[in-house]
Amino acid sequence: MVAGKTGQRAALSIVRNHFDAVHRHYAKLKVEERVPLPDQPDVDVGYEHLAMLEREEGLEYTYRPENALRKYSVRELLEGVRDDGSHRHRRRDAGTAAFAPNDIEDSDVGEPASRRHRRPDSRYRGRVDFGILTIREDENAAVLRRFDKVATDEQQRRYRIRSLKLPGGGAYTLAVLRCLEQGNADAQAAASAMIEDLAPRFLLVVGIAGGVPANEFSLGDVVVSSRIADFSVEAVIRGKKREYALGGGPLHPDAAKLAADLSAMIVDDELTGWNSPEAITRERPSVDLSDDRFYGTDDWQKSVRDKLERHFAGKPPRPPLAVTGAVASSDRLIKDDETLAVWLKISRQVVAVEMESAGIYKATHGRSVSFLAIRGISDIVGFKRHPDWTTYACETAAAFAKAFLLTCPIEPIVKP
Repeated sequence: MVAGKTGQRAALSIVRNHFDAVHRHYAKLKVEERVPLPDQPDVDVGYEHLAMLEREEGLEYTYRPENALRKYSVRELLEGVRDDGSHRHRRRDAGTAAFAPNDIEDSDVGEPASRRHRRPDSRYRGRVDFGILTIREDENAAVLRRFDKVATDEQQRRYRIRSLKLPGGGAYTLAVLRCLEQGNADAQAAASAMIEDLAPRFLLVVGIAGGVPANEFSLGDVVVSSRIADFSVEAVIRGKKREYALGGGPLHPDAAKLAADLSAMIVDDELTGWNSPEAITRERPSVDLSDDRFYGTDDWQKSVRDKLERHFAGKPPRPPLAVTGAVASSDRLIKDDETLAVWLKISRQVVAVEMESAGIYKATHGRSVSFLAIRGISDIVGFKRHPDWTTYACETAAAFAKAFLLTCPIEPIVKP
């Protein structure tokens, strides 16, 4: 802080001289501002071109710039650029001497310390095929055990870098990150940090979820998201029921086409072995269908019993199944039938409930980053199951995630 009018005038003089020198230097050059791609800094696009696209097409418009590896939204490319000019660089005529910081005295006057001393970009930035988010310790362990160790990378978060060799040659580079807290806020922050630090091409959240009573799947099976239903915003009015402002929505097109193709992948035996005892590494727990294991209204209990008997009563243990469906997400742990019944009236396609996908959906939406939730069913709402189902569901989700990646759903960055 500069004290006194004399000191203030001196400080202002330094700043004014700084900007005058910059202006005099750049006035001599033909300048076009360029915006580097987030995960390909050596490739850039014209800022004026992006501004034109925003005016004519809108921020959510996506396209693939020349020499880019993937599509970007206008919002993603402009994000942070307008508030921080350091994200842009200038392209000059060949043969023109570049402007160096030493051309101006005290060139870092006014530069925030956080920017001057910012941690260098990760060596893995732009090289990560899949970022994998987990929440619980057992979810994280189940994922980490299935992939080869590479390194630990410290940026905004501490990432475990893993590798997966692909059957056709090449390999995926994976970044695994555990959210310390449950809930959509922490999940959104973690996903945003990973995108900023590493620029992964695709995000997965792998772990457990509660299930809606269903004929198609049950305890231990895996649900892959077909859309995200965000129930985070709710209002509780005195004397009235809870009201919700449903958020979320459809998946990114690149994720949606993979979810839609899941049943075909199963029919064509592309996922064979994912649900074997060797892949899961845990025995399937038993199910006790005694009357005292059920809760909820009479109609709900009957529905739950009918569905569970279909899968477990008098039948030999079967391997886990994989299905697709809408995943409902909120900041509440849903174990009561009343709340779930309300949600099903609002969004009938919901098959699983958890507490993180809505946050990750918000972090990826508009950034052209695909996202899928892969959830092992550890609970059925209306049934008190054995705790061993939690561990088993962690393993089935991780086993499916590995098998899914081995089908090479996207072109790897590291090719044969």
